[in-house]
Amino acid sequence: MNGYYDENIGTGGTSPSGSIAMQNTAGASGMARLTFTGTLGTGPWASNWGTGGNLVTERSLNPVFEARVQASSNTDVRHVVGFTDMALNATTSADTDNSANEVFFRKIAAGTNWEAVTRSGSGTENVTTLATACAGGTACTTTALRTMRIELENVGANGTARFYIDGTLVATHTTTAVPANTNRLGWLLTNTPTTTTYSGRTLDMDYVRVWSDDPPSSIAPGDVGQNDGVEGNTNTTENVDTPVPEDNSNEALLSRIKTLEEDISGLNQYKDVLTTEAIGESSLKKAIFITDVEFRKQVEFSADALFKANVNVDGTLNANGRVVVSNNTGTITIQPGQTEIQVLFAKSLQGKPNVFLSTENPDVKVVAQTRTKDGFVIKLSEPISEPLDVQWFAVEKE
Repeated sequence: MNGYYDENIGTGGTSPSGSIAMQNTAGASGMARLTFTGTLGTGPWASNWGTGGNLVTERSLNPVFEARVQASSNTDVRHVVGFTDMALNATTSADTDNSANEVFFRKIAAGTNWEAVTRSGSGTENVTTLATACAGGTACTTTALRTMRIELENVGANGTARFYIDGTLVATHTTTAVPANTNRLGWLLTNTPTTTTYSGRTLDMDYVRVWSDDPPSSIAPGDVGQNDGVEGNTNTTENVDTPVPEDNSNEALLSRIKTLEEDISGLNQYKDVLTTEAIGESSLKKAIFITDVEFRKQVEFSADALFKANVNVDGTLNANGRVVVSNNTGTITIQPGQTEIQVLFAKSLQGKPNVFLSTENPDVKVVAQTRTKDGFVIKLSEPISEPLDVQWFAVEKE
């Protein structure tokens, strides 16, 4: 997205003006510097690059901001880099509460380190001072370009804001200070000296990118694709790592059923036993149930199981393989940093369902909560360090 330059030059002085000028800098693809010319009079002053007070995104769109910048001084200057709803020609005239809604990196006037800041609806700021966030120096170094990245994710009650410097996660905010999901945001990079001597108090920018990521797969509408979003580059590249989706069409399901029919004759001799408490602790490798079956104790499915009639489970059901139950089944991938994820049914049920979950990691427990006719929430017992696939199916109560 194209940026917009705006400025505030205060009053008085001799031909004062803000400035954005190209710089010839080794290791940068095309450096632009926020600075001033002339003699400054009475402040506040500001030299800004961003959306010019236009609000273009919000938390519900899962926006991402990334900029490669270098501050030239650690004293007598303020910087803001990230999402904000500051107005046109805004100045960071104070060290705190710069705008009503904030998700940005900030350097205060006398600070030597970046801060990670969130604020929602003019409430209380949540500030993390990044003392030693990056290897090789403090976060607000004046000797090297830093890649500043913010990921705003619309998950949970408050959402999540993640702050990265040079690829390292340096802060995560999940409190009510994260802007509400519909609070509108622009983006901005500011250079605000706090002294008339602006020479040496600049902000250099190599690049700025803003885009929206896809929402979690459990809540993504069917018509949202990889390239949809309010911001982003026009260039597209093929994602060679995208897995081929499983075919759950009627034809594919019927084909799988056919491969199981050879086991029906062997199971028929046990159909009377399956309706008694003798089912407890049994293990079915492959099965197809063509009548109502009642499980009164624990049953483990170690392979595919297709239920074509009602299933009532009074005990515990451990589905270690893949279970297909009409339309109400699927696989959800939970990413590191997430503790819960919402599942919405493609079609509302008649009432609150029984929900059964399984994973390939026995050390992580998952539970289904907030079960309604429209869906449920999968919650982890503890944080995870790697993506976790959770297979689920929901059985509608009569």
